[in-house]
Amino acid sequence: MLNISRTPLSTEQIIDADELGYTSSNRDSSLRKFRRDREKLAEHGIVIREIREDGARETESSRWAIDRKATQADLGLILQEDAEALIDAIDEHLERSDIPYRAALERIRRKVSQGAGVLPRAAEIPSDRGGQGAANPALKVIWTAFSLRQKLPLVYRDAKGRESRRTVSIFGIFTLEGNCYFVGDDGTGSCKTFRADRVTRTLLPRGTYRIPPDFDVGDYLFLPFDFAPGDGVVATFRFDRLATDEEIRMVTRGRGALERSGEETRWRVQARSLTAAAAWALSHQTPLRIVPEGPRELIDAWDELISQAVTKHE
Repeated sequence: MLNISRTPLSTEQIIDADELGYTSSNRDSSLRKFRRDREKLAEHGIVIREIREDGARETESSRWAIDRKATQADLGLILQEDAEALIDAIDEHLERSDIPYRAALERIRRKVSQGAGVLPRAAEIPSDRGGQGAANPALKVIWTAFSLRQKLPLVYRDAKGRESRRTVSIFGIFTLEGNCYFVGDDGTGSCKTFRADRVTRTLLPRGTYRIPPDFDVGDYLFLPFDFAPGDGVVATFRFDRLATDEEIRMVTRGRGALERSGEETRWRVQARSLTAAAAWALSHQTPLRIVPEGPRELIDAWDELISQAVTKHE
């Protein structure tokens, strides 16, 4: 919790955080447990310092932070091959432009490289390379609030341009088609999905919460053709025989039903907009070569989109 926070945290923020296990009817007991944990962390080379402003009264709440200069966590225990595998995985994520935790990954990469004696095989990727993470400062606040399990007061602009104030307990974050989304309860008792770039203002996170044990962010992933009036119809697509299971799984996101017949794979999924479904399939032609098989309206939408493209570029 201290490692993620950019500012020192007060004693109350720490002992009142449910997930840390300090909450108790006996405040003195919670404080003693916090002190024992600081001592145990110090044994492992992680030094927690009390921060007090000049002239602060004795009765004011203490604030705590990791002493970065004194902390000497032993990264030498990481084997070189493990460090290289971790760096490769981090580099793969850093190739994306839509991750809200880019700065944290870059810090981890530098520390692993230095601590394990692994020289980077490519130049260090500088922070704020562009993309949504740099363009939308709210992403960092959203990620910090989620990491600390603190409710986030914000102003949200919906698709019609209407703004409203909400306080969201964030249960999960995901990205789709270049946009970052977060799922949470805005005080209504039900989960909603929000688009990060529609957050126009954030306030300091406050108040802790717990993520429901049965929550699965996978239940809230959607596809571009999920948005339209009505219940929709079942659309059927066929994948090229060379498409791998992993490639198919990545684009279908666990939705619908996959059926294998010989070398062919068919996917049946509920679609509210057949035009959007046809456009989605066309956008994944490389390398999957998805072909619509039904209903007839889906094939007509597919043919019409191709015809429009050909006409435009004649």
